[in-house]
Amino acid sequence: MQTFSYNAIDRSGKRISGTLTAENESEARAKLRRMGLFVTGISRVGKLSLWRSERKVKVSELALFTEELAAMLDSGIPLVRSLDTLTRQVETPKLKRTLREVQNDLKRGLTFADALNEHPDVFSPFYVSIVRAGEAGGMLKDMLAKLSKYLEAEAELRRKVRSALAYPIAVTVIAFIAVAFLTLFVIPRFSTVYVKIGASLPLPTVILVGLSRTIGRYWWALLVLGAGLAYLIRRLLKTERGKRWLDRNTLKIPFFGALNRKTITSRFLKIFAALINSGIPISDCLDIIDQVFQNSVIAELIARLKRSVTRGGGIAPVLVESRLFSPVTIQMISAGEEMGELGEMLDRSSDFLEREVDVTVKGMVNALVPALTLILTAIIGFIVMAIYLPMFDIMGRISR
Repeated sequence: MQTFSYNAIDRSGKRISGTLTAENESEARAKLRRMGLFVTGISRVGKLSLWRSERKVKVSELALFTEELAAMLDSGIPLVRSLDTLTRQVETPKLKRTLREVQNDLKRGLTFADALNEHPDVFSPFYVSIVRAGEAGGMLKDMLAKLSKYLEAEAELRRKVRSALAYPIAVTVIAFIAVAFLTLFVIPRFSTVYVKIGASLPLPTVILVGLSRTIGRYWWALLVLGAGLAYLIRRLLKTERGKRWLDRNTLKIPFFGALNRKTITSRFLKIFAALINSGIPISDCLDIIDQVFQNSVIAELIARLKRSVTRGGGIAPVLVESRLFSPVTIQMISAGEEMGELGEMLDRSSDFLEREVDVTVKGMVNALVPALTLILTAIIGFIVMAIYLPMFDIMGRISR
């Protein structure tokens, strides 16, 4: 999606300006025409410099906004006035700008859901669908309250995963910096001394000195090669085949695969439950989930679920075939289908999976930390041994 800045005239002849997101200029002009605006000028907003660029709206920020909006509506404050108050309070530039545009769209006659739908980079299809269902049923404040709870749960889940991975990543980065420093600065000095005094270099030292010299001389070539490989891999992973390969294999990585699978399936069930409980038909729910995830594994699952639903079949048998869900989860969903309480069982299953994520995260950290410590100790130990072995040879000569 691209951002466009526009100048236009509304039906009353008033000149207005603003920004909106669209795939291209033609789509942007079409959106403005649907708003009843006569476009006098439009241009794509260029990328801002790094220190001025707008960061994405965090899930936690969106959850807080949604909760506060639900509370204001519950207090009897009109929607436009509530949005105006929250816009002045919001500190995130992107969310503040988006809310201003949503207010303008509401004043032009768009529904709240349609106004939010104009900003898919902030409000997902799932978010818009819940709002649309709330507007249609006259329960907007209730739907927003439920939506805020879902967003809070998702933000908490992301926080737990990030906090669990923070320590192993930090240890790895610090160790990499330490090894790079020893290899590029310490080892060359020792090797120079050893060569001058004619010390006999053992195999570990020869390997380390050779590696140090290679990196020192050809660092630029290694940098170019690394950047080229990274670019090539990125391009390959953007293809349909590459994305499918990545989505499938991230579920098979030791430690991280199980965590990724449980996180994805928990979120899948939570969104499914929220949509079902909002009164949205199952087929429409699946379409919305497909747009939210954009994951080839989930896309294949949704395609099979659609075929099953179209033929009058159930959801549980398809989930069994996917091998993504535990037997307990499938039994609960199957019972929910039989009792006509699918939404409730999907929600409860998601809660169970979230607790499993907690257990998996703790187990992963408990396993990763000792493993990383052992690996890093071995690497540092090898470097220290390679540095000091020639010293023993020198000391042996002196003693003789």
